[in-house]
Amino acid sequence: MTLNDLLIAILPKYGDELPTATFLNAVNAVQEVIAQRLWLCQADLLRTSYEATLAAEASSLSLPSGSLGLVQGEWPWISTAELIPGRSLLPLPAWLRHTFTEVGTPHYFELRGLTVTLYPTPDAETTVNLEIYSRPVTLTALTDTLPWDELFDRVFVEAVPRFSVAGGMLTVTPEMESFIYQRVDLLVNHRPAKAILWRHPA
Repeated sequence: MTLNDLLIAILPKYGDELPTATFLNAVNAVQEVIAQRLWLCQADLLRTSYEATLAAEASSLSLPSGSLGLVQGEWPWISTAELIPGRSLLPLPAWLRHTFTEVGTPHYFELRGLTVTLYPTPDAETTVNLEIYSRPVTLTALTDTLPWDELFDRVFVEAVPRFSVAGGMLTVTPEMESFIYQRVDLLVNHRPAKAILWRHPA
């Protein structure tokens, strides 16, 4: 469903014409609440694969904008020209952080905020593969398509008109959040597991 399709579907519920800017704000607010719930559920709908390459003696990389964190239990995987097919890294024990004084082949990783650091610092160009949770992009035009392959289109139709609009400001009340969470839970709990079908652009 495009945003224009959604607007046509909900417009009768407003009674008059709805400013495009207000509509877009409401849609993105609903999308964010859905994403928050999916994140809390650790749902695969937010999962994506991300790959980055570090130059020799570079140890840190930043996760892409919109990232919510690493998928627990699926730790970063590295490969180099000499290390094929590669190696899975382990979370860095705190007591080891200051023991690495030379470059080498990484064995550990540490996540602080959205920065992933490898230990020891790689001594060669290293490709890092990660499984991450990532929120969908902000919707900006009526031609944009709602995310999640139509799974939550009905939630948008029900939730967007329920926002309290005052002076162009949208308020996500606890009641609104609960309303969306309940519908997301119903859909996620009855949805079979699916493979990850897309990769985050580098």
